[in-house]
Amino acid sequence: MPNLRQALYTNGMDAMSLAQMKRQMASQVEETKKNEHELHVAELLLETTKKNVEALRKKFTDNKRKVDQYVRETQAAEEQLRKDTFKQQR
Repeated sequence: MPNLRQALYTNGMDAMSLAQMKRQMASQVEETKKNEHELHVAELLLETTKKNVEALRKKFTDNKRKVDQYVRETQAAEEQLRKDTFKQQR
């Protein structure tokens, strides 16, 4: 099929039409390069974002664990304080 397509484009094409086609091709090449660059930047940003999410998830999990530990220790201390206070009142 490329030969048919080429024949359709080039059949009876004058120098000005060929020059226009080359300009369009050059424009398309530049647009493709721009898109490739934008895609690469977006992929790098995505990778960085994934790493940041993972770091934040780890930090959140660690902080949540610490809060849970403080809650358990606080509850145990309150219970012990109640027991000690009850013993002193006897």
